[in-house]
Amino acid sequence: MAVTWNESAGVDRTANGGYTVSTENVILKPELNGRSEETDVLELAEDIASRGQILPAICSKSPEGWPVLIAGHRRLRAISLLNKALPDESKVKLKFNYAPTKTDEEALDLTVAENRNRTDVNPLDDAYNINVYMVKFGRGLEEVAIKYFPGAKTPEKVATAVAWVKERLKLLELTPEAQEKLRKGEFSTSAAQQLAKLQPVAQNVILSQAEASG
Repeated sequence: MAVTWNESAGVDRTANGGYTVSTENVILKPELNGRSEETDVLELAEDIASRGQILPAICSKSPEGWPVLIAGHRRLRAISLLNKALPDESKVKLKFNYAPTKTDEEALDLTVAENRNRTDVNPLDDAYNINVYMVKFGRGLEEVAIKYFPGAKTPEKVATAVAWVKERLKLLELTPEAQEKLRKGEFSTSAAQQLAKLQPVAQNVILSQAEASG
């Protein structure tokens, strides 16, 4: 059954059951951004210009009938960048599939589920999402661990999942400089976890020494 959208949103149905919408008509909620980094999307924009948008984004619907982006933030930014160089009649629309959600937490669950199936998700994205679960939605470590590892059915597996969540959450204690380098892939997640155990001043000293030594 087709979803009824706000007429002003300009959502169109596609032949395969999905939808398209102008990027400026998509509602963004920062707390639902599973890939929160503002990384360079030029390469992705060039790929979309060449081959089109291969993987649809995922949107829910606001009470007013506007699409709310759940997954596909880089795709949205890439298309927005691409459209800056195109005339109005040639602008590219965002392809998306609809996913009904009743709460913001359900929407974040979908974001996490999509990211868990990707190989290029930065560990800081996990850290930010875990923090949202705990701070915004009041979830405990074990509850969050089960969201990330739904197959953890034994006490041992749950304990392993909780340890993973703690390690990811620790990354938020990295200095902004260290977080930026982690996003750029300048050091590994395991190295970042060790660095996060240090005080900010010590972190910056080590980063400066690493840069000096190449």
